Amino acid sequence: MALGMLKDLLVGGLLVPDEQLTLTRRDRVHGATLTIEGAVRLEDGRVFSSLSTAAKELTGTSTNGWMAWHIPRLGGCTVAEVRMQLALAQQAATS
Repeated sequence: MALGMLKDLLVGGLLVPDEQLTLTRRDRVHGATLTIEGAVRLEDGRVFSSLSTAAKELTGTSTNGWMAWHIPRLGGCTVAEVRMQLALAQQAATS
């Protein structure tokens, strides 16, 4: 089973356009929003198609963006956890 892209999480209704995302590094919280196209818009307006690239721009180090970004609306779970929910739902639908 292939794991989806950010756009898949929007289409599946698990995330919404303008969803707030947070990334914490060294006691600093960075914010971003999810665009309707499934990209990440940082607070300074820069847009990235990859969670990991957006995280690297903020932290200066290679980072697994799926694990680094959190969703406050969903209790702070990671985007990876939401992606897994979608994968499990897709698997159940085909079983």
